Amino acid sequence: MAAYHTARLRGALAADCGTCVEAEVSLARAGGLEEHVIAAVLASDLAALPPELAPVILLSDAVTSQRQDDLDARAAILSRYGEAGLIELSFAMNGAAMLPGIKRAMGHATACDLTLMQRLHNRK
Repeated sequence: MAAYHTARLRGALAADCGTCVEAEVSLARAGGLEEHVIAAVLASDLAALPPELAPVILLSDAVTSQRQDDLDARAAILSRYGEAGLIELSFAMNGAAMLPGIKRAMGHATACDLTLMQRLHNRK
């Protein structure tokens, strides 16, 4: 569950400036992700995360933010979560990154809210 929410949070961060990220934070909380883990995921603080979540952030960021690949992160995810886990995390990161684009295309995206993003980033 932590890996799933980590992938969704990083996907939303890659594509959104506030409202979708805040929604993902709420979903992560409802799913039982601890506040310090949410804060570390938002800040990309790999040292503060359980070690199994670092590859999830690395692959999510590579795919959704940098439009690249990360072979080592994928291998670590496959080793930890198996093929089904990799598939689920792939859908999670990309699904969360897709919604802000759909909102923009349909004219429903709101302006970037830097105050909101700073509040989310500083929440600990």
